[in-house]
Amino acid sequence: MFKGAESLGELITSPIFIALQTMGAAGPTVVAYFFLKKFHHPSDLKTVIARYKIWRVESKWYFISIFLVIAISLVSLLLQTVFSDTSLREGHTLYDMYQGMGLALLAVLPLVYVAQIFTSPLLEEFGWRGYLQPHLQRIFGVLPASIIIGVIWGLWHLPLIFAYGHNLAIAIISIICHSILMGWILNSTKGSMLMMLLFHASINVGVNMLSPGHDSIIMLIITVGVTGMVVFYMIRNKLKSFNHNEIPEHSVGFGPA
Repeated sequence: MFKGAESLGELITSPIFIALQTMGAAGPTVVAYFFLKKFHHPSDLKTVIARYKIWRVESKWYFISIFLVIAISLVSLLLQTVFSDTSLREGHTLYDMYQGMGLALLAVLPLVYVAQIFTSPLLEEFGWRGYLQPHLQRIFGVLPASIIIGVIWGLWHLPLIFAYGHNLAIAIISIICHSILMGWILNSTKGSMLMMLLFHASINVGVNMLSPGHDSIIMLIITVGVTGMVVFYMIRNKLKSFNHNEIPEHSVGFGPA
């Protein structure tokens, strides 16, 4: 595919691949911005942007957004290491980083997490949860919209799934689960895009660095189980779509929203 790239490692670190991946990540946002400018009232764009300022939500949503996927990844890694002794060893990102940094890794990981916010989360989420989710929710409701976006999100990731050699079924199911979880958080925090950035960054760090691997069956089972409980909660409590035309006046500070 790329001349001179003789291995997967060389391929995914090549400047051309990185440039294409970055442009692809920005695709949803570019399309969403075009639609907002071309087919919507100017206030709609301002409304989406204003949702990035919604950070006065209950503290539990910060905890869930930051740590849910990371916790699933670490538990999966622990279980797979204990029962198969095949995960946490040389070649695993976390193992290799610990070997090189020691306990300094504990200080580095939070910095890696913060840096991740400014990569694919910032590039993508304006399109997915900023623009598309509210519009689909008005037609289908929260849960169906989250599933639809999950499918689209998964298909959109196909080039990367194939490039990295991940299991297609596991990747798509995991992405749909993550989309459902994000839909739950989004509509529980009045449409806060900050929570979406935090959650997306936790996927990047959790799945890519702290998990047994993208194709882990154990992680898939736990992810599906957690998502199933959330779906049960959403249905039982009839979770409604946030009003995307109404932005809370006081969007700063912690405490009940």
